[in-house]
Amino acid sequence: MSRFGSLVLLVLTGCGGGSRGEEAAALVTQTFTTQNPAGRIGVEVTGKGVWYNTSSLDASCLRGKQWAFQDDRAASGSGKAKSKLSPVYAEQRNFVTSTEKGYCVFVGADPTIEIADVSWVNARTASSSGAIEPSMAADLEGVYTVAAKVALKAPAGWGECLADTTKMPIVQVAEKRDGTLEVIGGRVDLGQGDCPMPLPLGEDRKGAQRPSKPAPAPPTLADVRGVAKSFDDAVRARDYVAARAALSCYNLFETEKYGTCSAGELVGVGPLPGGAGTFMEPPWSDGVFDSLDALGRVFPDAKDKTMFHVEVLHKKTKQPRTLAVQWVDGAWKLVAVVSVKAEGLTAPRFVYDLDQKERREVFERRLGGEPVDERGDPLDPEERAKAD
Repeated sequence: MSRFGSLVLLVLTGCGGGSRGEEAAALVTQTFTTQNPAGRIGVEVTGKGVWYNTSSLDASCLRGKQWAFQDDRAASGSGKAKSKLSPVYAEQRNFVTSTEKGYCVFVGADPTIEIADVSWVNARTASSSGAIEPSMAADLEGVYTVAAKVALKAPAGWGECLADTTKMPIVQVAEKRDGTLEVIGGRVDLGQGDCPMPLPLGEDRKGAQRPSKPAPAPPTLADVRGVAKSFDDAVRARDYVAARAALSCYNLFETEKYGTCSAGELVGVGPLPGGAGTFMEPPWSDGVFDSLDALGRVFPDAKDKTMFHVEVLHKKTKQPRTLAVQWVDGAWKLVAVVSVKAEGLTAPRFVYDLDQKERREVFERRLGGEPVDERGDPLDPEERAKAD
């Protein structure tokens, strides 16, 4: 007899009832395997803005590893705030895609389940103890309580901080009078919610060489609108791998400042207004324009032969602003700049006015590693005081 079979029979004998413990355990295993297929797994955290909620992750663990901030009320143990968290910039790369309700955090791959314990009580006892509603008792012979251990064969991302309730679920299986078994309580998943399975890639921040090869010809307005539409369509489809491929991205907070943009830098922006889907994220146009029809004059950069600027009038102020495109590996790409950290998810800016002399000078200084902020002021408080 297998070790598992011995465990089940021992527990059932001790409980004094129930003869289908192995079947109940097998049902839990089968249900878990169906709902948690092999491959990359993401846990859904709900919320848009600064704080995100989840019962699948241990916010205290994340805070201890300095991967996330925990809501102050959570730290003091008050109510629902216990699960509220917000990632530090370095770790937001694990937020690899979004849902209508929140975001999907990479935790690893290939979930497994092991049955640890099975017990049984008759329907009357289950009803009187509150395990089931009294109205259910008439249709049941009894209830199996199945204790399990859940793990990931390849934990990664935030997988080290799964909550105990996620790693050690307690599942109730009803034995009905008609002979069927049914899972009626407890969790048999990792909290994926609306996250796709398998979870897409996107957490890497891989640096690259800054583009230097000029384009064979200037971009047309149709070229510019085409690459902007490709990016917008990908964001609307929540396909951040495709969205990233449409960008020439500068990340001024990384050691390697060109190319080091992950999906986590893109999930915080939404598509242009209109069209399908529900998005609570601000549009990537930063409220400057609502349609690609607003894009106008295309002109070359004063120094960089790979870059061209695109003029657009601000929809409210009517003042000219610019975004940029760059020739990268044989294609035009939309320039994005990660330049300011946010309280929630840090996102790039696209209408960045790199044709403006002062803006460009600060941008180049930061690319060169000079420790200054968006305005060109020193990051060090003492140096900033001297400059003032």
